[in-house]
Amino acid sequence: MKPLILTDLDGTLLNFTAAFEDWLTSKDIPFHPNKLGDHYCISGMFDRKVDEKQLVSEFFESDYGGNCQALDNTIQHVRELYDLGFDFIGITACSDDEALIELRQKNLLSVFGFCIPVYATGFHGSKERILNSYSSSIWVEDHIDNAIAGNDAGHTVFLINHPYNQEDGPYTRVKDWEEIKEILCAGI
Repeated sequence: MKPLILTDLDGTLLNFTAAFEDWLTSKDIPFHPNKLGDHYCISGMFDRKVDEKQLVSEFFESDYGGNCQALDNTIQHVRELYDLGFDFIGITACSDDEALIELRQKNLLSVFGFCIPVYATGFHGSKERILNSYSSSIWVEDHIDNAIAGNDAGHTVFLINHPYNQEDGPYTRVKDWEEIKEILCAGI
């Protein structure tokens, strides 16, 4: 059986923040730049109350939502892990609409060059059920609660470092996919 990497999408593989800010700019929606990358709180980007779910849904219905770029230093190392025989499955907390899931899968294919199946939990949904449905694997995440859920489900957890996730926990904190690849390849 091939080794399996379960991974979140936004903030781990894809740069949701840059694409979302580009979309907001294109729509002339005023926001505070860099707030999302620092706090990962969409409502904190605005001086007014916003419907986060509606805003994110509109984003993903736009051309921007299906064209998120990879995070820096990601493509080469993810591709190398795939070439070494690792399988990937994406788990994301966005709408579980089938058309959106297909859009996310196409985005991943265009960025990484191979198919990554995607499971969606619904907007801000829990990833626990999906994580618990897999035997011990690798889990890559950027949110502490989801990293802990992966650990509780018996996975080896890597937390991609961001300003909004600085608490210690039962995971290995990494800068990027290069570090993940080095750690995983050292164990082969």
